[in-house]
Amino acid sequence: TLLGLMGLAFPRPVHGTDLQSIMRNDRAPGCDACYILDYIPAHQAYHRGGEAWRGVRTSRYTMARKATGAELLLFDNESDPWQMRNLICDPEHAALAAGLGRQQDAFTARHDRLLPADEFIRRFELESAWNLSQQHFNLPQLHAARNGG
Repeated sequence: TLLGLMGLAFPRPVHGTDLQSIMRNDRAPGCDACYILDYIPAHQAYHRGGEAWRGVRTSRYTMARKATGAELLLFDNESDPWQMRNLICDPEHAALAAGLGRQQDAFTARHDRLLPADEFIRRFELESAWNLSQQHFNLPQLHAARNGG
């Protein structure tokens, strides 16, 4: 998108989508939905039990699920722009949640893996960076947290 705005392009195809037309023309068609995520809840959130999550945002709805697969939230951004009323347990929105869940699954399959934070850190060999960051905040490192520390 930034390269497109500057009139530049990559010499070969790359991961991503040029969305400059949306910025230049408010009537331009955009994405039907975007992928939202938190790979690893950082620092204090991690130690308070925060979990990795993935979600999908459409022009009207936002839905997210934890790495455990449990639905976390569903909001109607049109009627509830401040996202104060979670609709995830509302039976009237079950079909909507299922459809958004399928969209989120497709995004996750295409872009990454929805893994619990510890597993994500290990799978992508981020232990050193995680532990260095934890040390900076005087928080337990991954190997200590894994052993109950």
